[in-house]
Amino acid sequence: MRLMMGMFPLFFTLVMMFWISIASDDRSMRFLIFIPLMATAIPYFQVRASTCVFNSFAGIKNMDDGNKAVTDSSELSKQRKTAIVVLLQSILLSALLTLAYYYV
Repeated sequence: MRLMMGMFPLFFTLVMMFWISIASDDRSMRFLIFIPLMATAIPYFQVRASTCVFNSFAGIKNMDDGNKAVTDSSELSKQRKTAIVVLLQSILLSALLTLAYYYV
């Protein structure tokens, strides 16, 4: 489901890239694709890491029978570290793709 949620921002990013390339001579407008790229990258890396960034920082875990609070501090710490890695990977990928689009 998270992977499917990343498809709309990807489509939006591609449309936005096309529109900016056609309609604007201002190259700085190309930096606008960073936000939709982040919206695409976060679900992708969440699926790969089998975690949810929001749930990690909220201290909950989504089980089959609903959300459960994470009471073990070491598990919560591990969950949050994974969420931070997901965010950093998303930022790095989005920044690299944005810079590539800016210079191409």
